[in-house]
Amino acid sequence: MRGQVRVTPGWTLCFWAAAHLCAIGAGVCSAEDSRAGEAIYAVSDTILVQASKVPLPIARLAAGATIIDEDEIRASGARSFSSLIGNVPGFHVYDIAGSGSREVVEARGFTSFGQTSHVLVLVDEVPLNDLEGDRVDWGLVDPGQVERVELVRGPASFVQGNASMAGLVNVVTRAPRPGLSAWARGSGGSFGSYGSRLGIGWGRGRSGAAASVRRETEDGFRPHSDRTALTGYAQLRAPVSSEWEARLRLLASQVEQQVPGPLPDPLWREHAGTVLTAEDDRREEIARPSLEVRGRVRSNIEIMLGVTADVRDVHATETVIPAGTLDRISRGRSGSTEGRVQWSSPVSGVRTWLLGTAGGRGRLRSSYFSTGGADKVGAGTVDRQSGAVFTYLQSSPWRSWVFSAGLRWDRIHSEQSGDLEAGAGTESDAATFSAWSPAFGLTRELPHGGNVYASVAGSFKAPTLEQLYDQRPYVFDPDGPGPAPVMTLRISSDALEPQRGSHVEAGARLRPASSIALDAGVYYAGSRDEIGFDLSRFRYANIDKSTHAGLESRIVFAPIEPVKAVLGYTWTSARFDGGENDGKQINNVPRHGVTARLSFERPSMGSVTATWARFWDQWLDESNRYEIPAYATLDLALVLRRGPVRLEASFRNVLDERYAPGAYLTVDEMGQDLPLYFPAPGRRFGVALSSEFF
Repeated sequence: MRGQVRVTPGWTLCFWAAAHLCAIGAGVCSAEDSRAGEAIYAVSDTILVQASKVPLPIARLAAGATIIDEDEIRASGARSFSSLIGNVPGFHVYDIAGSGSREVVEARGFTSFGQTSHVLVLVDEVPLNDLEGDRVDWGLVDPGQVERVELVRGPASFVQGNASMAGLVNVVTRAPRPGLSAWARGSGGSFGSYGSRLGIGWGRGRSGAAASVRRETEDGFRPHSDRTALTGYAQLRAPVSSEWEARLRLLASQVEQQVPGPLPDPLWREHAGTVLTAEDDRREEIARPSLEVRGRVRSNIEIMLGVTADVRDVHATETVIPAGTLDRISRGRSGSTEGRVQWSSPVSGVRTWLLGTAGGRGRLRSSYFSTGGADKVGAGTVDRQSGAVFTYLQSSPWRSWVFSAGLRWDRIHSEQSGDLEAGAGTESDAATFSAWSPAFGLTRELPHGGNVYASVAGSFKAPTLEQLYDQRPYVFDPDGPGPAPVMTLRISSDALEPQRGSHVEAGARLRPASSIALDAGVYYAGSRDEIGFDLSRFRYANIDKSTHAGLESRIVFAPIEPVKAVLGYTWTSARFDGGENDGKQINNVPRHGVTARLSFERPSMGSVTATWARFWDQWLDESNRYEIPAYATLDLALVLRRGPVRLEASFRNVLDERYAPGAYLTVDEMGQDLPLYFPAPGRRFGVALSSEFF
């Protein structure tokens, strides 16, 4: 039955959980303050952040950053990274399917409601964003295979180029441990969800290999929201010589997702069985192989050469209200290469210098059919080539001071050709974009841990292929049965210009006591040629300028070993600058967000974690006439350990809050405003049992 828990623990499990819970709580009285302080210090200051291409201790990073380590991932009971990231200051998560399974993560108010993400996502430094719309499927990587997640806020165009105006997320997977190992996991829970995972690994010296496969199925909390996903990840590391090694990775997935669509008020509040776009669905197959060769030509000179391919096939039925429903078949094929040289200087005052080049080429073929696939109504082929050169320098002109500078030049060329069979003509449209992205940063490492930093940077975000050349035709009657003729529109625009930005940021990571860590930062960014959806013309356009200012803060307090408390607050002022919506908050960006987490953990037995979050002052339209109601959620997670066996239980949205984290404004068949909301799931429960072997 929909909405009920399929897996219910027995009385034996309940008593076992209660006993462990008491033991975990009792450990509070026997902890040591110094060990808690050391844990905070190690995570915040000594861990190397790989997302900047040059592994840096976070204390030398001139940007706001948060590291989610393996222990925090396990203790959270999270099924996907999006639920973890949503509690990090500066990031906001919403679902574009209304089913709780197609999350979009945005940062600092750089949002266009999932049509293009301004957050770049990497898996072991390999980009995950797709060729068509820069989208990311957050369910592709198994959290059980992850060592840590690095979240760097702010622009990263000076090293990563396009699609990183707001920040980047780097998922670092676990290296195979020495010897032979294997692991398994089974899970189940509310809304007919269940899953299984199997993995095996082997390591010896500089060699290692690992592979895992995962299958997940869920009915969803609304009708027509079933999802089935089969994903796999494999890696192989082997020495080529005494100074060189190669690493091969393969990420593959097959996902089938039904999309119930948004709901008008008040249906979304009731979690009713209504489906607005009942026939929408999506099937996507992805394969992403990559090869990296890394080595040293001298003791202080390291070279990296890498190549990545991306193969995606999409079959989807998609509805745009009020224009109607079309079937789509898309095939994307792309590849990218990168080479870089890193020089660690023995000269006093100069620490490291990086020089690199990158290039890519891709082709996207799409065909659109009337519902049922009877008639082809549009088609197109788009080619995109890109090239870039970049450099990054870090030096220490004075003791405890670190100066960094980066510069990248990108050139992106896209060209679209029509399809005679579909009647789109033979005209070829081309667009070429180029951009310089500089960055300068200054940090000072503090004597007792932490640092202060300041930075200025430029960034850019090129229009996606979908925004430029989407050939799907939308037919609707603007006045219903009135005298006005039926209109046929395309939402794409080949006249779009890249969005460009200028950023200033300052912050501090402080350690006022051994058991307290405080991270806080403020920023200001000006963005021009903002890309958004112009409802009046029903197409993408460079709408207005925008300004982004904010405060991101987080305090970690660990008074005694088993107890850890985290409190975060985010203030985001993302406003249109000019035009008819001058001064208005950008839609779907909450102005205020508060998160709090309290956990009790004993490594030998398990952990208990409670997470509370509240977001408010959020609008669904650019003119700020329709407010998205404020909402608060409470999650609980229990992890029990007995040797290699782990039992995890999670309770999401314990208070059964009825809320919509995202929404948008369109028009109905009569041309009247139609606010639509994507409701979030209600109260739900999940349980998982896992074990490691050998």
